[in-house]
Amino acid sequence: MKETNLISWVDFHGDTPLTALIKKWKDENKELKLRDGVARLIESGVEVNMRDRNGNTALAIAAIRGSRPCIGTLLSAGALPNSRDYRGVGIIAIATARMERAKTEEKNNCYARIFSCVTLLTDYGAVAEPTDYEEWMPAKPKKFIEAGRKYHVSKY
Repeated sequence: MKETNLISWVDFHGDTPLTALIKKWKDENKELKLRDGVARLIESGVEVNMRDRNGNTALAIAAIRGSRPCIGTLLSAGALPNSRDYRGVGIIAIATARMERAKTEEKNNCYARIFSCVTLLTDYGAVAEPTDYEEWMPAKPKKFIEAGRKYHVSKY
């Protein structure tokens, strides 16, 4: 059997190991298992910022699907919060459009999950319309100051 190099592997749909796993995961009630699968792929050496055929990274797909545990894992592994697809649209804009669609379709659970992801991404410096410079800047969690104490966004 031929050994596959997961770091640069892309399937016939244009999906990387991370994008394929997140796209094909069907059980929304087992997000922690998905997060663990994402973590195992990252540990095996998969590049977290590889893009699918549309230019979406695993982080963008996780945001669209509302998988906050995956987003935390990907950000901790160095995923870029301001990556843009091949049309130049950033993750926040893509996720917000999907969130609005969920609201229109009265899918409140989906709306809330994506909203939570957008909030986490903005905590890591994501903006609605990233510049070329911002697209390639690493994630930097914002510090929260409350009653004189500093809090950091926790890692997953």
